Amino acid sequence: ENQNNQFTKAVLFAKIPFEMTTKEDRVRTCYMQACLAYVNYKAVSNGDIRKLFGLSDQEMTKASRLIQNTIDAGLIKAVDPETAPRYKKYIPYWA
Repeated sequence: ENQNNQFTKAVLFAKIPFEMTTKEDRVRTCYMQACLAYVNYKAVSNGDIRKLFGLSDQEMTKASRLIQNTIDAGLIKAVDPETAPRYKKYIPYWA
């Protein structure tokens, strides 16, 4: 603690394998990644999510399922819903 009980607390976590995280953790991480990308004038793709979680190209369906779970939770949306699935990019629901 410092003067006037004002301080900043940072908690760091080691990288956890995809299979050891909960669905809620993965959805929250996907949402936060979309938020981070959006404030940097970008959107996230399936490939970005795979890279974030350390998934191989063969595990594309895991990333797709996670993206769909995050959409179903109302946290992200497609930039252009009419785009072919392979080219879709996602932003936070509030954008």
